[in-house]
Amino acid sequence: MPPASRSLYFQLTQDHRENLLDRANIKYLGTLISLTVVCLGFIYGNLLAATVNLKPYKYNADNCEFSIVFPNKPTIDIYTYPGYGDVQDAVWKKISPDESIGLASECLNIPNLTGYIGSNTKDFLLTQLEFYAKENGLSSTSFRVKQNKIGYYGILRGNKTAQGVPATYKILMVIGKKSIITLKASGTSATFPQKVIQPFLDSVRLVNP
Repeated sequence: MPPASRSLYFQLTQDHRENLLDRANIKYLGTLISLTVVCLGFIYGNLLAATVNLKPYKYNADNCEFSIVFPNKPTIDIYTYPGYGDVQDAVWKKISPDESIGLASECLNIPNLTGYIGSNTKDFLLTQLEFYAKENGLSSTSFRVKQNKIGYYGILRGNKTAQGVPATYKILMVIGKKSIITLKASGTSATFPQKVIQPFLDSVRLVNP
């Protein structure tokens, strides 16, 4: 199959999550955070190119401090984990013969989050992003941890080639008082960042500031 006809997109899969839960104890916060970061998969297939009529869609997961804006209405799935509860996944993708784009968001509500992390927010973020990069086999990685009026946030950028198609990933993790939201953006490396990616990553807002 020639590269132009391959379609690459970012997909969150329940199998990844279940495999992770088999290896870790759900009662630990670190495991809950891992649910947001070890969720990367690739799918290839013959798909028809389609023109996407974009209509920005504001999204706020249940019990999440943050809202975000997708380019269009995402697909929303709910997964239930013993000892934690429901987790909402929101995924939007655009696929064409020349490039593929995937945007995804997941938010964890953790009431005692501030007390658990304490003053180690920067180290916590860096540890989670480094773990994500390692578990998902990303290369040429770069990390940044900063703070703004919303809170502390970390950014990971890395690359991965699957079945000969280079893709670039940009991951944003934002920590609030009781929520952690993770935004994941991926696209064909040749045209990365596609025009919808940075507006998506920049759209995080506090619901009730």
